[in-house]
Amino acid sequence: MENMPLYDEVNGFARELARETGYSIAGESRPSRVVLLKKA
Repeated sequence: MENMPLYDEVNGFARELARETGYSIAGESRPSRVVLLKKA
């Protein structure tokens, strides 16, 4: 767990990636530290 990025880091990166690529956030799980993107 110590080598995993924090959820806030994953979320921030996913939001930036979504903005740059035109994708949108389809779902997220804080305990799993996962953000799912989908093609808009």
